[in-house]
Amino acid sequence: MKVHATLWDGSYWATQKGKVPIDWSRAPFVVSYRGYYANACVSRNGGGSSCPSTSGRWMHRQPSSAEWGTIRWAERDYMHYNYCQDGWRFPNGLPAECSRH
Repeated sequence: MKVHATLWDGSYWATQKGKVPIDWSRAPFVVSYRGYYANACVSRNGGGSSCPSTSGRWMHRQPSSAEWGTIRWAERDYMHYNYCQDGWRFPNGLPAECSRH
C-alpha cells in the first residue's frame, strides 16, 4: 500500500485568508509515516469498493458524546481551516464527506 500526499499553494484558503503567510524558505516540506496502518475500503476499477470485514466497526459508527466533546475541543483550539465551511472554494456544493455528521 502507498500513501501519497501533495502540497499546493494554499496561501489564501489554508492560511486564514492570507493572515498566516507560508514560509517558502523552509522548503522542501517533508513528511514521513512510521507504523501506518489503514483499515479502509479499497475502490474497485468497475466501481464500488471492497471493505475488510473489520471495517464495519468504525466505518459506519458515530462518535459518542464524550468523543464529540473531544472533536469540538480540537476544532475550537486547533483547527484553523475547515473546507466543509468554505462555500467560496466550492461554489457548486460541498464535497460529500461534509454531510457525514
